[in-house]
Amino acid sequence: MKNFVAAALSAALALGWSGTAEAAYSVTFQQVGNDVVASGTGTLNTTGLGVFSTNNDSAFISPGRNIALIGGGNSTLLNTTLTYNGLLGTGVGLISPTSSTGNIAGVYGGFNFLAVSGGYVSNTLTSGTSTFANSTLASLGLNPGLVTVGFNSGLNADVFTITVVGAPTVPEPATWAMLLVGFGMVGGAARYRRRSVKVSLA
Repeated sequence: MKNFVAAALSAALALGWSGTAEAAYSVTFQQVGNDVVASGTGTLNTTGLGVFSTNNDSAFISPGRNIALIGGGNSTLLNTTLTYNGLLGTGVGLISPTSSTGNIAGVYGGFNFLAVSGGYVSNTLTSGTSTFANSTLASLGLNPGLVTVGFNSGLNADVFTITVVGAPTVPEPATWAMLLVGFGMVGGAARYRRRSVKVSLA
């Protein structure tokens, strides 16, 4: 058995398995108090992508155009074909965050550009955060849900995901009433059951 395990590990290492799975880049937009915070982290396979231009835009979003750049610094734009499974939201205006930290990363829908920080090395972990102060998801034009963006091709194909976490819903009064009636019925049934057990034992 030991020989089998050793042979399997040797074969996996020979095929290039490193023991850790490569993660795609993921951005999450969520309401935090009075602000919307966008946090991104992961890796980007930029192997084979040509540089369109350097020292470009800092972080901004335009949900109706499927544009989202998150993190600090200026971006380097790489040529690629972007494939979206949906729309980030509405509105085509450019909305800049109040503050940004970390490294920039993002996607330019319609322009087919992947944005990375200057000097980014393919498949290395990167992260960044942007805060939109005194904003809501609705005021930014973001639709709750998950949008996946495919980029690069062949063995270098990768995915950039954008999740917009919707605000927690508050139950309507009718829902609360049904919940209380249900609890009351369960409690009444339990009390009735205890009483009938006492009678049958007496």
